[in-house]
Amino acid sequence: MTVRLFVFASILAILLLAGCGSQTPVTYAVKVTASGIDGPVVLRNNGSDTLTVPADGAYAFAKKLPDGAAYQVEVSERPFFRNCVLSGAAGTIQGKDAEVDLACAAKAWAGAQELGDPGTAPGAWSLTAAAWPNGDAVVAWQQTQGGVYRLYARVFSGGSWGAAQKVAESSEGLGRPALATGSAGRALLVWYEKLGGQFQLRWSELAGGAWSAPASLTGPLNLAGSLVPPGLDMNASDEAVVVWPHDPGGGVRIYARRFSSGAWSSPVTVDDGTAQGIYPAVALAADGAALAAWLRVDGGQFYVSTSRFQSGAWQGEEVVSAAFGSQTLPSAALNGSGRGLVAWWQAAPGETKVYAVTYDGGWSSPELLGSDASGNAAFPQAGMDDAGRGLVVWTQEQGGTRVVAYATYEAAWQTAAVLSPATGGDAERPSLALDPSGHAVALWAQATQVGDVVYAARFSQGSPDAPEVITAPGVVQAVEPQAALAATGDAVALWWQDAGNKRIFASVLR
Repeated sequence: MTVRLFVFASILAILLLAGCGSQTPVTYAVKVTASGIDGPVVLRNNGSDTLTVPADGAYAFAKKLPDGAAYQVEVSERPFFRNCVLSGAAGTIQGKDAEVDLACAAKAWAGAQELGDPGTAPGAWSLTAAAWPNGDAVVAWQQTQGGVYRLYARVFSGGSWGAAQKVAESSEGLGRPALATGSAGRALLVWYEKLGGQFQLRWSELAGGAWSAPASLTGPLNLAGSLVPPGLDMNASDEAVVVWPHDPGGGVRIYARRFSSGAWSSPVTVDDGTAQGIYPAVALAADGAALAAWLRVDGGQFYVSTSRFQSGAWQGEEVVSAAFGSQTLPSAALNGSGRGLVAWWQAAPGETKVYAVTYDGGWSSPELLGSDASGNAAFPQAGMDDAGRGLVVWTQEQGGTRVVAYATYEAAWQTAAVLSPATGGDAERPSLALDPSGHAVALWAQATQVGDVVYAARFSQGSPDAPEVITAPGVVQAVEPQAALAATGDAVALWWQDAGNKRIFASVLR
């Protein structure tokens, strides 16, 4: 009997121990309460566990954590033009579920701020803007002071504008500058400057918070009477390309120089030399490929020509339009896959029309964008994202009023539509900034009952939101707005206002 009791007790002890070993440890959830959601938000906990939040409400990460474990929740993806803030995002599990709050809201344009050099007589114009991927931005403009022409720049970083920095000055004259950004904190400015009675192409680089001393990119230039700014673009690898016209004798040619490892290449011509070229534009891809477009003048007729830089060389001139009889300023775009887009306007019987071509291993035939027969179309601005979606905005006369129109491209051009609101007043030449993901900001000045104000419209992969006024309330005479857009969805709008003088203003989208 004693033996049997011992055996029974032993078996019972083993079973009890086995039962203890099979108990599941207590774990706790990391819960999220979301508000203001307008499109999916993807969260990540501890760098690996992901949670997609599609709408307002309560959610939880799939992976639960034991008591005492650390958690750290971050926003991995969010709608492009929205800010998303986490509360209680990091801590340790303390015997209960962790509670995290996610609040999202649309980015908003801040009030207009004057940027001109405050201690001087007003007289500012010729402005340009560019953004870095992290949301910082840089702007530049000209300002006349006591008969001296000065080129200024300011940087927006950490939520505020830095001091105005004088980049160049001339007592003879400056042309409108071109500006482009590279890696964080680096940028290039290129402009025409008159020295000894003749224009040269000059440049300066922003690095380490300071602009380098201006230096010449060319000798004396014969610009054939054109002071349209040179074409300039830069990528995140701090490569850049600049294009400009010059008549060395015998006709105006299109020249280019490339910037890499802090130095410029020797100038080369990118046209074929059989005609004259003016008004060049250029776009540079992340891999160093480039696309230049310009107006070809041949026998009294005008054409649009292009040249592509790939495999270490410019590939030669390609005429992409039929002949037409008016001058135009082409706009060029190039994405990370080598696909390109060029838009321009040209004369049709009694009016001008906007046309575009796309490149995907070869150039398409020109296609008319918009078919309104009531008046002129002009000043197209083009962009193309990395998925090959294109966007063009331009001015279009419609029923006696000049509006801003747009058309999108995805394998084919979609029917053009009006972007600007009906104010009864004319809209002016638009500015377009497009992100590689397909988001964009368009700006334009438009006449209203309180003066010429600046409108802004946001695009998400070809679809625009309703335009909004971003100038301060009151009578405003806003002119020539310029847009810059960062990969964060932050943007900068820059314009000048004329109320008996000319002053530079900016608004930021944050």
